[in-house]
Amino acid sequence: MFQRPCRVHPLTESQGNDQERKVVEKGKKKKKWWRLSSLFGAVKKHLKRSSNPVQGEVELQQEQEQSEGVKNQNQCKDRCSDDYTVRHNLVSDQLCEGGFDAEATRLKDDPELGSPQRLPEENDLNILSTADAAEGNDQERKVMEKEKKKKKWNQKEQKARCSDDFISSHYQLGDLLGEGGFGSVYEARRLEDDLKVAVKYVNKTETYRPSLYIPGYQQHVPLEIALTILANKGPRVPEIIQLLDWKDYSDHFVMILECPSPCETLEDFVGRQGGRLNESLARRVMMQVTKAANVCCQRQVFHRDIKLSNLLINNQTLEVKLIDFGCGDILRTTVYMSYSGTATYVPPEFHIKGKYHGKPATVWSLGVLLFKIVAGYYPGFLDLHMLKLHLWSRTGLSNECCRLLRALLQIKPKNRIQLEEILSHKWFTATT
Repeated sequence: MFQRPCRVHPLTESQGNDQERKVVEKGKKKKKWWRLSSLFGAVKKHLKRSSNPVQGEVELQQEQEQSEGVKNQNQCKDRCSDDYTVRHNLVSDQLCEGGFDAEATRLKDDPELGSPQRLPEENDLNILSTADAAEGNDQERKVMEKEKKKKKWNQKEQKARCSDDFISSHYQLGDLLGEGGFGSVYEARRLEDDLKVAVKYVNKTETYRPSLYIPGYQQHVPLEIALTILANKGPRVPEIIQLLDWKDYSDHFVMILECPSPCETLEDFVGRQGGRLNESLARRVMMQVTKAANVCCQRQVFHRDIKLSNLLINNQTLEVKLIDFGCGDILRTTVYMSYSGTATYVPPEFHIKGKYHGKPATVWSLGVLLFKIVAGYYPGFLDLHMLKLHLWSRTGLSNECCRLLRALLQIKPKNRIQLEEILSHKWFTATT
């Protein structure tokens, strides 16, 4: 093997022992470095498998398949030990004669050793461990931060509930029904008559919408509460969720709502039906949803977020209720310049011109809803183009159903069917 020539200085016995001790210490540090490197590699591999269980199982299976070959090589490994260690010892023996400079030159220039440019120091080990730990635990840290943030919010909400004498003295809280950016909804029992209700906590965040003055109330009412009150003002409409009580606080407000039982969201109901409904069932659902939307507009309430998850359905009686007025507004004849709701249901005129009117937007959302529950998917670009040309149809749907969809989902608002005319369409009067 080629070895770079170097100048050899004669060493005294004490100098030779000192040099040998340095080489041994370097060898120990190097072995420690490789052990730690292997350990961090194993930890990193474990974290990778934990973050992706499917890939982890595949890799584990591949390792098990290779285990037989590994066992057959054990004797050879035991005999040879570590090839790098053997060569390092040979180099160390030569370095005892050649001096420390020869060691540095040898380790740097011999490509067969496969060693780093220099032996790692303690700081190198710290850097290695920090880098590998940071990379391996990055995803885990994000999850922990998310859980910590959620836990902090839950503790804050729990504290608010515990300090709420109004709730504790009138209601017994039960299971969590749902949660989101707005807050949480809990099942509860009214202590007075054991009536099952839903208690909704809404946090007043930075994006909290302003309150509204309603005649007959001494104070301004949070907008969602005000819209729910207005939607229920007058003769009771069973298709709209009823507000039983409410309480306003500085950082949150509480709504006590009726809780029909048994019930589930229309989204879950349609999912259990295979992702779409037959026309008979879809007609029964849409008749109630359209009535609820119509009554809301008659009472000057623009819901603005009519969708599958904002509709409750009793899976036994098939009664439907419109819920969640959190994205709504007072219905006006002038245009709206901003949209608060679900992107899938945004009317096209808002994308095109940046403005829209309340009633035509409601008609559009009803069209998207009907399309989803009878076709099994949301309308795409080609669907909307064919609907615009009044050419859209689908195998398995009646002609009247296709005609209603073409009337609801017109790109230009003026070409859409009027909200008040929807229930008079032939599809709703059909018997099959």
